[in-house]
Amino acid sequence: MAITHFRPGDIVFTVDRTGTIMHTVISSAQIFGDSPGHRGSVHAGLALQGPGYAVAESVGSGLRRKNLGQGDYRIYCYRGPMQKEMREAAVWAAEGYLAQRQLDDSYGKYDKVKGALSPLRPASGGKNAIDDSNRQFGEDAKAPRKFFCSNFVFRCYAAAAEMMGMQNLPIPDSHPQLSPRDLEGLLIRSPIWHVRNNGNVMSHP
Repeated sequence: MAITHFRPGDIVFTVDRTGTIMHTVISSAQIFGDSPGHRGSVHAGLALQGPGYAVAESVGSGLRRKNLGQGDYRIYCYRGPMQKEMREAAVWAAEGYLAQRQLDDSYGKYDKVKGALSPLRPASGGKNAIDDSNRQFGEDAKAPRKFFCSNFVFRCYAAAAEMMGMQNLPIPDSHPQLSPRDLEGLLIRSPIWHVRNNGNVMSHP
């Protein structure tokens, strides 16, 4: 099934079918746990504005903007309070982080091995509201400078909620060691997230 829905603010999961070394490690680690997310969802990015199928994503070397290549994907969209404004704010946040990477080459970098093994790390407690640990604006902001792909997507929507003055997080029960499968599981459990095309894997191009 070809990609028929791709809108700015969507969360895009790469569904690995070829088995790169890194994705194989992530997929294998994601066997463990009880998340309803798919084991094969090995990477996450945020859909951006503009032509084509561009996403903002966090990889070991840092943040980047990238057009989706040939592959399989599963796409989720936000349908909670202030839907249009929240999606636009999440994209704005992602673009802002990409611009920050241009000013600071180390911004967003993380250890690839730790990222691949993140599914094996125990959850460190869910977060349902904006607090100092995930606040990203102002002097009391304590959000980390290093984050895996799943954490980056969460950061974009947490920043959007902060900008909109929302008290509750649009991706509830998140934690600092969020793996792609964990993130997808949170979206599946949440009534304010919708999986496009009934959850069927979509291919591009």
